[in-house]
Amino acid sequence: MAFRFESLEIWHKARAYAGKVYAVTSKFPRHEDYGLRSQMIVQSIPSA
Repeated sequence: MAFRFESLEIWHKARAYAGKVYAVTSKFPRHEDYGLRSQMIVQSIPSA
């Protein structure tokens, strides 16, 4: 049986954190779309 990372609690926490970052950055001004906003979104996504 293969290991399923979806069963890890930390994976669920990381997904919730990324969702919060998306929610907060969606309220940023449009001129930040390719500045601070994009940097925060990229950094919030868990890397493998």
